[in-house]
Formats: sequence, structure tokens, C-alpha cells
Amino acid sequence: MAKILLLEDDISLIDGLEYALQKSAFTVETVRTVHEALQHLNRTNNYDLLLLDVDMPFLDGMTAAGHIRRVDPEVVIVFVTNLAQYAIQGYSVNALDYILKPLNYFQFSRKLQRALRLLSYRSSSQTLDIKTKQG
Repeated sequence: MAKILLLEDDISLIDGLEYALQKSAFTVETVRTVHEALQHLNRTNNYDLLLLDVDMPFLDGMTAAGHIRRVDPEVVIVFVTNLAQYAIQGYSVNALDYILKPLNYFQFSRKLQRALRLLSYRSSSQTLDIKTKQG
């Protein structure tokens, strides 16, 4: 079961996201400030997926992602926001995806499935052998 940290300050959106995620049997912890998110990550560095809002008061989610990457370079990050202009910046913190608000459940579930596929690849013990021609 994937463990997800949700950083979102919009209460109405939190309810919808939590419902969608818990319906899929994920463990979800929700925080409403970047400060809380960083505290959770410092205490428990075992999240599989971070859903981060970009437009946050005081410290934005993009800056938080930069701090998070220094602590955990492997955690999967997906931004959930209404600020499409920040999508390109997501590459600088190796974000997997970007979900625009207002949420479309179908689109959200497809992107969540993509994140889960990535997590399953990371946790599998499969290896890829590539044979090369020598000489």
C-alpha cells in the first residue's frame, strides 16, 4: 500500500483528494502548510508519493520540493495546482507530473496510476541486462 503525503491548503479540495485516495486504499496524511510537510518528512522519511500544491502562503510548494529533493532524491512528486505556468519548473525538482485544478477525477486517476506504476518499478527486483557487441 502506497503512503502519500498531501500538501494542500484548500479544505474543499483536501476532502475530494482524500476521498479519491482512500477509496483506492492508500495511506494518506494531509498537511496544510509547507512547514508541516517538511516536519513530516524530517520525522518520517518513508513516503512513496508527495502531492504538492504550488501556490502556498509563505513558502511555495516548488521551493518545498527543492528542500525535499535534498532529503529524499527518490520520492515521487506530483504537483497539484491551478498555476500552469510553473509546470516547466517541475523538471528542476524531477517531478513526475502536474495536475491542474479544478481536478478532473478521470485525469487525476490516470496520473495517479502512472505514479503507482513508477513506484512498482522502483520496488521490484527486476533488472535489465543489455548485451553489447564488443570490439
